[in-house]
Amino acid sequence: RDLNIVPDDGRSHDEVDFAAGQASQTALITDEIALNRIFHPRIESLRISIQKQVVASALKEAKRLQAAGKRDDAIAILEQARQMDKDGVLLDNLCVYLCDRASERIGQKKYEDAKKEFSHVLELKPGYGRAKQGMGTICNNQGCVEQNHDKAIALFEKALEWEPESYQVKLNLARELMGKAVSGVNNSPQYAIRSAVDSAVRLLERAYHLINTELKSGALDLIRQMSEVDSDLVKSMMGNLDNDVLKQLVENLGTVYHMQARIRRGY
Repeated sequence: RDLNIVPDDGRSHDEVDFAAGQASQTALITDEIALNRIFHPRIESLRISIQKQVVASALKEAKRLQAAGKRDDAIAILEQARQMDKDGVLLDNLCVYLCDRASERIGQKKYEDAKKEFSHVLELKPGYGRAKQGMGTICNNQGCVEQNHDKAIALFEKALEWEPESYQVKLNLARELMGKAVSGVNNSPQYAIRSAVDSAVRLLERAYHLINTELKSGALDLIRQMSEVDSDLVKSMMGNLDNDVLKQLVENLGTVYHMQARIRRGY
């Protein structure tokens, strides 16, 4: 006969087995917590130690490769190891090597390749000064060889966004604005001359504000007033100017101001 033996506490065998299982699981969890408390600090310390050793070894090897003229290999080492670099030691060196390689690309006139390198640096370290300067140099160089006035102006404008204080970029942009202004007036049909002159005035005034470091505030108004009477009077203001581009710019301003005044007067 099958007997259903009831324990002394009145619970069935199934209830006893379930309770025993729960007790065993609770014991395991308790043991795991205890072990974690004991070993976690040591494991964490070991992990940090390994990371530092990897970073130090990667940096040492990258410097050796760089000195041996193997910059690409040095960059590859730093790229692989930088995920373990918590202090940014590898990142600084990686940015330097990438900028070195990009500068070499500029020297070879491989501007798109250089642009990719500098863009990568700016992704790694937004605002990195050398990369911003490099991007400005690329845009400036591309603008210098561009034959189309509008495209060249756009490139110099972009270069100025990267390097707002670069006087060389400002000078190049001023030259291009002046070239577009002169070309627009010289090639304009008679029926569109008013619009061409007005456009030239805006372009030349922008160029003037970009590069003028010699004439005092208010000089532009004086140039306009003198030009409306006689454009040759403006030449008397240019005698002491050292900047040849500014001299030419002021002379062209005198011409278009005079033309603008004559158009308004109807002759």
